[in-house]
Amino acid sequence: MLSANELSMFQGRFQRAPANEFETTSSRRASVFRHSFGEKYMNDRPQILVVSPDLDHRRALTSILQKDGWSPLHASRLHECHDLLAKQNVGLVFCERRLTDGTYRDLISVAQTPARRVPIVVTSRLADWDEYLEALSHGAVDLIPSPCKPSDVFSAIAQAQREDRELSVSTPSQSESAHRDISVPGA
Repeated sequence: MLSANELSMFQGRFQRAPANEFETTSSRRASVFRHSFGEKYMNDRPQILVVSPDLDHRRALTSILQKDGWSPLHASRLHECHDLLAKQNVGLVFCERRLTDGTYRDLISVAQTPARRVPIVVTSRLADWDEYLEALSHGAVDLIPSPCKPSDVFSAIAQAQREDRELSVSTPSQSESAHRDISVPGA
C-alpha cells in the first residue's frame, strides 16, 4: 500500500503542466548551461538517444529536446541502439516500453554493463504505477507517460543526473571514461 505522500508524488507526475512552462524554463536552462560550462562543452557533452518504433513519438520527443538545446540521436530498433551505443557518446536513452525487436529490458542489459552505465528512461502510453515499479526494478531511472510533456522529460533528465552522481560516489574506483555526466541545463 502506498503512503499518502508517495501517492500524491506519483499522481503529480501525470498532471498537465501549464502551457507556458516550457517556453520560460527552456531558454533559462540553455542559458545557465552555456554560462556554467561555456560554448566549448556544448559539443562535447554526452548525447541523448531516443528509441521508438513510432516515428511520431520520436519526432515529438526530439522536438522537446531540441527546444532545450539538445541534438538527440534516433533509433527505431534495438539493433540500431547497439551500433549507436558502441560508436557515440550516449549519456542518456529515452526508450519506448516495447520495440519491434525487443523491449526496454533488452536495451538495459546492453546499456548497463560493469564498464559503463547509460541511464534509461522508459516511455509508455499506459504509465501506471505497476509499470513504473517494474521499470525501476529492471534498472530504468524513470518511466514517463507518452506522449511526453516537457516537464516530465526534464524531470527525467534531472533524475538520471542525480542517479549518475550517486553511482559515481558509491563506486570511487569507477574509471573516468566509464562515468557519464549528464549535464542538465539549469539544474
